[in-house]
Amino acid sequence: CVALIFVAFADGLPFYMAFMASLMVGVWVAVLQTNLYDFYFKINEGIVLSSTFLLCSLFLIGINELCAPSMLILAVYPLVESLISLVREYILKERQTNLYQNSVYFKSFQKGVPIEALHTLLLKLGIINGGFALFQLYAPNIFTLPFIVFIVNLWLLGKLSQSDKESSSLKETNAQMIQNIKQEIEEIKQGLKKD
Repeated sequence: CVALIFVAFADGLPFYMAFMASLMVGVWVAVLQTNLYDFYFKINEGIVLSSTFLLCSLFLIGINELCAPSMLILAVYPLVESLISLVREYILKERQTNLYQNSVYFKSFQKGVPIEALHTLLLKLGIINGGFALFQLYAPNIFTLPFIVFIVNLWLLGKLSQSDKESSSLKETNAQMIQNIKQEIEEIKQGLKKD
């Protein structure tokens, strides 16, 4: 929603879109601030579905206002998460009770990645996607930037899903690869000596 406000102020969308997006931001900030320490009410699926419906309505209005590539860029993160969940569910056969349990966000949370790191990543993705959506307003090509944003989101989510593994330096990676090659050569030599 914040990115929609910036796109509207960059003359990509009419100002009533910025007004509706700022109302949604205000409502969610009020809900989350009220519910931060004392849980006065439970945020259930109905609330999430209604806010998703309102957000999708804003996106459809934005597409109607000839701002479709920017709207696509802003929707890349949920699309990438959905694509990863579908691939895990139907191709890799990692069956879960709900499809959202195959998302990178949920799997990373289960692995023990701190919630602050997850929120930082979501903030980075939001800033990157919002910035590219603003650039897309004045881009001559409507396909290049959405594709780049898709690749960037996929890369960052892949980096998050691999965050539990230790990162090694280039020198260590090369040494390990050379060691693996030497072991394979020795196995081939052993196999040839037996024959």
